[in-house]
Amino acid sequence: MTEVNELLNELSSIEGVIGCGIVSRDGRPIDLRLSSGLSSETISIMCATVFGAAITLQSEAMKEMPQNVVISTGDNTTRIYGCGSRALILAILAPQYDDARVKDIVGALNREFSS
Repeated sequence: MTEVNELLNELSSIEGVIGCGIVSRDGRPIDLRLSSGLSSETISIMCATVFGAAITLQSEAMKEMPQNVVISTGDNTTRIYGCGSRALILAILAPQYDDARVKDIVGALNREFSS
């Protein structure tokens, strides 16, 4: 888990990353880096719910399962990525962020949880 901790620290240090972390697919917080005042329990449950809803929608439409879910507003973007079979990666992003670095770290986290 040391590698996961280091990757989350690196992800949270990227300019434009407002919050990030790993949650279980059943909505439990595993390791989160969130601004104070945000409930890790609520964030975790909602990430799992949104990702699960996307899976259900795609399944009902007989389409490929989602690899990630994107929620965009005027002032931020929230991305929820599948991470192995039991976890999700959360990234809450300001309008200006380094997409390539975020994707690189998400890929590394995914490899950690898939091994």
